[in-house]
Amino acid sequence: MNFYSVHGNFPAMRFRRVLYFAILTPVFFLLVSGSQSTVSVAASANPFASTTLAISQVDGGGGGSTGTYLFDYVEIKNVSGSTQSLSGLSLYYGSATGNFASSAGNAFALPAVTLNPGQYFLVQLGTAGTSGAALPIPPDAVTTSVLMSATAGKVALVNPTTFPLNTCGSTATPCSAGQLSQIIDWVAYGAAGNGAAGNGEGGTSANNGANITSSQGAVRKNAGCTDTDNNNLDFDVVTAPIPRNTSSQSNVCIGAPPQRLLRRLLVHLYRRRLRCRARHQLRHRLQRLRQPRHQIQTKIH
Repeated sequence: MNFYSVHGNFPAMRFRRVLYFAILTPVFFLLVSGSQSTVSVAASANPFASTTLAISQVDGGGGGSTGTYLFDYVEIKNVSGSTQSLSGLSLYYGSATGNFASSAGNAFALPAVTLNPGQYFLVQLGTAGTSGAALPIPPDAVTTSVLMSATAGKVALVNPTTFPLNTCGSTATPCSAGQLSQIIDWVAYGAAGNGAAGNGEGGTSANNGANITSSQGAVRKNAGCTDTDNNNLDFDVVTAPIPRNTSSQSNVCIGAPPQRLLRRLLVHLYRRRLRCRARHQLRHRLQRLRQPRHQIQTKIH
């Protein structure tokens, strides 16, 4: 009687164990981390690229004589694979070379709303006049205090506890790398930036440092999923952009699998491993029962 007659196909069993370990380990860490990965490989390697929420559109031409809409707006997107809350977060607006939220009127505290993966949130801001059409869809939140520039400015999504009002961003007080790391996401459009015109994320602004027109807005590519931490590469400058709200069709970013699916996969693989182990134990017992009695006694002695 050889080793395999008692223990079954041991090499195959060992291979399965190694395979399960290789599969389950990354799945486990994805679950622990909240599976908050972004769409692009380049973004995952960048320490400042957002992995939860991102600013997906900005339009500051509201109310102007040549603007598309009556109001400015900012659109936020959940780029992760799990639900994300806006509770405790704020939008900060900064002029082209001014500080982020240089005054309380340039900040807006977001409501306690939870976004599903791929879901958008539309914030209607102030207006510079009476021209332009109403936004084509209802906004999810409204403030009249924040007035954006039509041609050049910057917007940040922050936690005001870690990034207070009027902290940095101007020519006199540019944000350091450490301060920028406290921002969840930000975008500079036109000749705006951190400390210098055109110095947005990645050293560039949407439209590559050149002012946009009042009828244009900055729209993040790939339905809001592209995030390489480079404003000029990540955003298109679009004439008459179309905003999206929480009722719009969600677009889950590739590379951000929902936690529910990951949990199902983990449970499925675990149950399958249990079934394989049970079959192996049953096979082993049957093989022992089939052995002649004198062989079993000899093995016991």
